[in-house]
Amino acid sequence: MPNRRSKPPKEPDDEEMSFVLHTVHGYRLDEVMSDLQKCVRRAREKEAVFLVRELVDSGFVRYFWRRMMIIASEECSNDIALCAHIGQLAKNAELATSGFTKLRNSIIESQAVIAACRARKSREACDASCWAYYATKAGYRIPLHPSSIDVHTMRGKQLRKTMEDFKREGRLVAGEQDPSNDSLTRNDFEVALWGERQPYLPRPDEPGGEADAPLPVLVWDSSRPNADPVLPDGWSNPGDAVDDETGEEQK
Repeated sequence: MPNRRSKPPKEPDDEEMSFVLHTVHGYRLDEVMSDLQKCVRRAREKEAVFLVRELVDSGFVRYFWRRMMIIASEECSNDIALCAHIGQLAKNAELATSGFTKLRNSIIESQAVIAACRARKSREACDASCWAYYATKAGYRIPLHPSSIDVHTMRGKQLRKTMEDFKREGRLVAGEQDPSNDSLTRNDFEVALWGERQPYLPRPDEPGGEADAPLPVLVWDSSRPNADPVLPDGWSNPGDAVDDETGEEQK
């Protein structure tokens, strides 16, 4: 049984045919742009440069750049530098022609398609987007990860999630979820922020907390830029352990 994507294409009527745009040498615009994308996909540089010249001479420069940025993301999705490069070249072309109002040579446009033809090809992002579209249409849904309900969300606040919860789970990056991974490296700021030198401050309604207690301010010694901050009274000293449940220091 044919599916919804296998039905025969619609035949254009006379009215639709009368509005088909053509280039200066009689090519249909939609077919030129389609062929340009195939040239990029299959690294056919000479044909791509010819088609670019045809589009520029026909005045379809702005349309070329809109499509070219999409083509770069569809055909070279893993080459982020190339996609950014195409966007910058589009801006360069706009500035060089006073907003694409002046007809001129196709050097910048040719530069863009040559770079795209020579780039490493990958349609992964395009395929991923199509997969998500059809999966959604078919009713596919995903449950949100429990760690998404944290101190930064309304439901997390209602559940009294704390920054300590975020420290233990929410802030973990790829690879850190595995408890057997004992080879993690920590940068100095990460240690200073999340290590034992910064104690856990309980919420006002938790054991050890005080209602409306203002957060103390860390004082840094400007003459010693690499030194630890001076901890205010009531905070743990560096190296002191803090009980996660009570928020009290363990002596």
